Amino acid sequence: GIAGGRINASAEGATVETLLGKLKLLNNGKPTNAAVMLFGKNTDDYPQLLLRMACFKGNDKNEFLDNKQEMGNFFDLLDAGTAFCFRNLRLAGKIVGMRREEQLEIPAEALREALINALCHREYDNPRASVSLAIYYDRIEIVNPGHFPAQLTPENIKLQHDSFPFNLKIAQVLYQTTYLESWGSGVRRMVKLCEAQHLAEPEYRLGNNTVTVIFRRNRDSQNDTS
Repeated sequence: GIAGGRINASAEGATVETLLGKLKLLNNGKPTNAAVMLFGKNTDDYPQLLLRMACFKGNDKNEFLDNKQEMGNFFDLLDAGTAFCFRNLRLAGKIVGMRREEQLEIPAEALREALINALCHREYDNPRASVSLAIYYDRIEIVNPGHFPAQLTPENIKLQHDSFPFNLKIAQVLYQTTYLESWGSGVRRMVKLCEAQHLAEPEYRLGNNTVTVIFRRNRDSQNDTS
C-alpha cells in the first residue's frame, strides 16, 4: 500500500494493532470479521474461508485430474488459486523478435483479477458456501456465493461502470493495498487481457445465489509447451 501511494509512509514499522486500527478493522480493540477474512492466521471458526479447486479431464465433473481444498484468509486463498492455475493450465509460447516469450494460456492477470473479485465480493454470511475454481477441458469457471448489484447485469458489467462493492470494508482495504481498484474497471481489464491473447471475452452467468465467471480455453492452440 505504501509502495502504491495509497497508505501513508508513516505506517512503516507500525504495530499490527495500530495498522488494524487505521484500517478500521478493530471493534473495541478486537479484530472484526473483516480483519479475520483479510489477515487471520487461524480461520478454523470460519468455514466459509475455503477455496475448492478441481481440474477435470473433460467438460463435466465425471473424472478428476487434480483436486484440492485450501482454507485461509484472502491472501492465502488468492495464492492457492493462482498456484493451482499455473499447475493445471498450459503455457503458450511465441517468438517476439529474437526471444521466445511464454505466457499462461489464459492471462494470469485476468485469472487473478477474477479470483480477487470472487473472494472480495462474495457473501460471507453463509458458512456452508465457498468460492470454487474449476478447470475443464474447454473452460475455466470461478464461482462465488452471491449476486450482482441491482445496477449491473452480465452484459453491462463489461462496460464502464461505477464500483458497487458488496463487502465495503474488505474492498476498501484491498484498494488501499493495491489489490483492487475502486472504479469498476477490473472486468474491463480482464476483457482487454483476453482480447490481447485472441481469446473470447470472459462470460458471466448468474445462478441461484451464485455468480460465475467463465474463461474459454483455446484448445486449437499450436504453441503449447505442455
